Amino acid sequence: MKLGIDLTIFRTYQGTEVVTENLIAHLIPKAIRAGHSVILFKGFDQFELFDQLTQHYSPAQLKIVNFKRARQSLGIILTQQLVLPFFVLWYRLTTLYSTSPFFSFLAPCRKLNTIHDAAYARFKTFRHILSKWYIQTSIDLSHWLCARIITVSNFSKTELMSQYHFSHHQIVVIPNATPKLPDINPSEDQEILQKFQLGPKRYLFYVGGLNPHKNIDGMIAAFDQFCKTQPKNSLS
Repeated sequence: MKLGIDLTIFRTYQGTEVVTENLIAHLIPKAIRAGHSVILFKGFDQFELFDQLTQHYSPAQLKIVNFKRARQSLGIILTQQLVLPFFVLWYRLTTLYSTSPFFSFLAPCRKLNTIHDAAYARFKTFRHILSKWYIQTSIDLSHWLCARIITVSNFSKTELMSQYHFSHHQIVVIPNATPKLPDINPSEDQEILQKFQLGPKRYLFYVGGLNPHKNIDGMIAAFDQFCKTQPKNSLS
């Protein structure tokens, strides 16, 4: 099988990109050991890990194609929809896997799409008009053009069935891949504490965006309630 992985839509490094990086780090070695070849289609050259992987495999096993010119939303959409299908034909791909909700509608091969959750339906205020149109169009066309929809949990699967009316059989649950965490020695701990002028206490560390749908206020309120009801276990 010749597998293409579509990363052309990415131009930041947030939650979806982190999930994608961890997933591909696990997926590529397993796919190649199974005798498949993989082609990564990238936008901005931000995934350095994937470039390093090419040192371990031959071009016939792993190839990276960079689309660096498209930097604005419209250019990225045109690249994904009008340019990428020609590359799918050129490399004779059998499957094109998108790790985001956006996928190449005209790609002449089997298509797999990833919809991480139903946030686009439940929280409609955090996208500009072009993104809203593209998200909704991609999700609508996924019903007919994608062989499978991949999501990260059974809860998300239930949400997608409820909000977007996907069938039970079309959705496949693949949990997030385990990240490779760096080793931190005690001296680095002290450097970080000093950098942010923090005392040697225990902390609740939140990693994520500040978008309204992340419910930061609710998290802070829950933490405050925890400290009041469980003073012996509080982090102070």
